[in-house]
Amino acid sequence: MAIFIGSYLITTPGTLLQPIKFYSDVTEKMHIYSTGFLGYSVHPGIRHLSKIFKYFYTQLGSTFQLISVLLMTFGFAGAWALIKESWRNALIVLLFPVVYLIYFSSQAAMIVRNYLVVAPFLFLLMARGVFWTSSKLRWERVRVGFVAIIVLLIAVNAIDQIKAAESIAKRRNVSVFVDAFERYTQAHPNWTFLISPKLERELRGRNFWGKNLSVDTKFEQPYQVYASYYSEAVLPIQLVWQTNRPRTFLAIFGPREVNLDYYTGWWGDDRIVCLSPKEVRRSILPYLPIKRFQWIGEVSFDGVANGAREPLIVTGKPGAGDYLMF
Repeated sequence: MAIFIGSYLITTPGTLLQPIKFYSDVTEKMHIYSTGFLGYSVHPGIRHLSKIFKYFYTQLGSTFQLISVLLMTFGFAGAWALIKESWRNALIVLLFPVVYLIYFSSQAAMIVRNYLVVAPFLFLLMARGVFWTSSKLRWERVRVGFVAIIVLLIAVNAIDQIKAAESIAKRRNVSVFVDAFERYTQAHPNWTFLISPKLERELRGRNFWGKNLSVDTKFEQPYQVYASYYSEAVLPIQLVWQTNRPRTFLAIFGPREVNLDYYTGWWGDDRIVCLSPKEVRRSILPYLPIKRFQWIGEVSFDGVANGAREPLIVTGKPGAGDYLMF
């Protein structure tokens, strides 16, 4: 306990040096988490807890969902094996992550960085689950094959992490990501890609414009993918964009320093994002800018179309700074 308290005070000296500010900051954060925070807001309780486990299952273990699901399944097997072996040891290992997750699932804001503190416990349980499963296999050849598959999955993960690190190191080399996007459009010649204005200028500046690329800022024509720079599609409406949703983006071309599905309002380097028509209807169309007309006085409508309401006359004081929205 003395080691714990000492470590805490070394890493959080403000507890003693600035107790009033420390208390104020902590209570402010507690209020935010208890009431919700922008697109990170969730329903506390079971729904929040289910989203946490969905993140652990589909995202934590690997970029590849199948690998992540498999590893998390081994984690539950490891927990079961630990409980069967010694409930005292299981209590020591599981008490903190269980209590921690129960507490955070009672909050109304879900920000996944808060759950990474339990990741070491989960990885420990995954390893325990792998060894426990291996011990249950009767035939040696099957055990050897099982271990080989696990080693292969770990190798795939390692290679992917190296590629992610390289993408961060090359984050200023935008042409690498644009090249990747161009190859993506060529690999899907039967898809219609709607291109945002900024991305259109970038592609035309590179003398690249495929037959399956189109521009339609009103989203009126049929299409399979909307491609845009992140700064165009997401950041302008980041305060209302719902995050914590796996597979929000069909594809992302840019540095991989963050999981955009869980940090949609990330203020980092720009990147190209691809969205489905369904996601566009959900997250972009409701927030398209509304044209505003400056108020200049009386407005009247003399004609009434069939089935319309009675003629409308609106009056106001010119120059008052009001706006009439249609």
